[in-house]
Amino acid sequence: MRAALAMVLLACAVPDALAQHSVSGTAFDDAGAPLTGSVRLIAARRATGVPSKPLSATVNSDGTFTLTNVPPGEYLVQALGTRGPGRPAEFGVEPVSVTDRDPYPLTIRASAGAVLEGVIVVEDQPQSRAATVPLVAVPFDADRAPEAGQSTLAVYGDGRFYLTGLYGRARLGLATASEGWYVKAVTIGGVDATQGGFDFGFAQETFRDALIQVAHATGVISGRVAGDTGRPAAGCAVIVFSTEREKWFANSSYLRRVQASPDGSFRVGGLPEGDYYVAAVDLQGSVDSGEWQESEALQALTTAARRVPLGDGESYVTQLQLIRR
Repeated sequence: MRAALAMVLLACAVPDALAQHSVSGTAFDDAGAPLTGSVRLIAARRATGVPSKPLSATVNSDGTFTLTNVPPGEYLVQALGTRGPGRPAEFGVEPVSVTDRDPYPLTIRASAGAVLEGVIVVEDQPQSRAATVPLVAVPFDADRAPEAGQSTLAVYGDGRFYLTGLYGRARLGLATASEGWYVKAVTIGGVDATQGGFDFGFAQETFRDALIQVAHATGVISGRVAGDTGRPAAGCAVIVFSTEREKWFANSSYLRRVQASPDGSFRVGGLPEGDYYVAAVDLQGSVDSGEWQESEALQALTTAARRVPLGDGESYVTQLQLIRR
């Protein structure tokens, strides 16, 4: 019997003792056929918390699935289907509200996502340099996009590129942090998508005439951190982030963290021109993990952080007082 192997996960913040409902539905591919091959349905990830134990269910050969023992709450049900070698993965997502009764069955329509075509230009470098640019799309809402690694990038020697597997609104950035290199400007079909990103939708559609400008920045912020007694604050985290909130996102060149040296000194190089907040935080504090990148954590630092204006290629030296949280 042909059955798609699948898993459905629901993020749940309600105790399991309250679980009492079922969520059911059907998952189809873009052609309207049941998802086949290796299929996974995963839960919506909450940006402000960690999902509790997932719930799973098998997707049958006719595309149907049922999750049981679901507590009341607001959910997103994601569907991800892999159709074999050489064929792109497919993704779909639907919200569901579980109240005092079973919700109506869901219909999830997956697709291989959008394709972006265009040219990458690296400032002051030969055009062949574009072939080494690790371009990625960073979704605004991770709940409505597949996990990282689903998109595919191809860049040719003349800078032409194809980026596949795009869903919803996303920013274009660099996958790896190579000091100083950053995406300076993005236009898609003549529309500026540098900071606001671009909405690729959820259908299999091709967007052309993209221009990605990559540049090298040499701005530096350095200095020393003092602790409560005035002595050097060794090993603390120094966080440098733009004063513009829209630049607080994963892979942003305007958001960096380094560890202070034993003598309290620090250096953050390769920064683009702009205004920045600089804060030194105790590593034992609440921003010691990946949570330091979350908007709420950064916003909390702005009142005690030092504001630094940084011109193109400038170096700025400052003294910081350790913030304990």
